[in-house]
Amino acid sequence: MIWDNKNNDYIFVKKTQRIMTDKQISLVKNSWVDVVAHVSEAGQIFYENFFALAPETKSLFTGDSKEQQRKLIMAVTLIFTKINRIENIKDEIKYLSKKHKGYGVKANYFESFGKAFVKMVGSILTERKMWNAEMQEAWTAIYNAVAQAMVENMKEA
Repeated sequence: MIWDNKNNDYIFVKKTQRIMTDKQISLVKNSWVDVVAHVSEAGQIFYENFFALAPETKSLFTGDSKEQQRKLIMAVTLIFTKINRIENIKDEIKYLSKKHKGYGVKANYFESFGKAFVKMVGSILTERKMWNAEMQEAWTAIYNAVAQAMVENMKEA
């Protein structure tokens, strides 16, 4: 997913280079703490945006919405504790890919998920005056790397 200045929106890119600088990793790790501190708000913002972008996915979520929000934050936190190198999270990516494929998640959902996820992070961090172009690029780069790995692993699962 990359930012398209012409359309002022994100575009999902299936094959991108996995570019994550040390600074981007640091920005994401340091700002994630602020998102986690507002877990209920973050989860609500994410799912409202995700379902607005991809209403067909709503049927995939049959459980308690608060529990789903908690799982989302936990999964992202687990990945970010090891994000220094995408290779460090191969096992987590394989596990999540297999589970999500079993839930009926399709590769094309990752575009809407990414837009909703980056928008959620941006909403939380804007309130804390931490969101800027550099932060947006960092979050987009991290999401792209994880999403690309998830999609590749779903094909193999």
